[in-house]
Amino acid sequence: MPIRATTPIPVSKVFSDTSSDFETFKSLLTKLSLTDTLIWCARLNLIVSNPLTEYKAKQQYGLDIFFNAEEIQRINLFVREYGGIDRVAVFFRG
Repeated sequence: MPIRATTPIPVSKVFSDTSSDFETFKSLLTKLSLTDTLIWCARLNLIVSNPLTEYKAKQQYGLDIFFNAEEIQRINLFVREYGGIDRVAVFFRG
């Protein structure tokens, strides 16, 4: 399986009213349930690591779970502007 060099999507491209600084990141994380966060991280890691599932299907699964239709449209716009699905990732092991 080839290693993909991908571009992550900046938070501002999806949530224009959210700062992408460490303090905002830390503040948002403190509002999450530790147990739920660990479960979702493990689940997503398993999905993106599965060599039997197509890359696009892995990305679509995460989008459908965590984003609404408007947010997905903004993500898709960024993906098109930056080289397509093979060049941009929302969910990755990093």
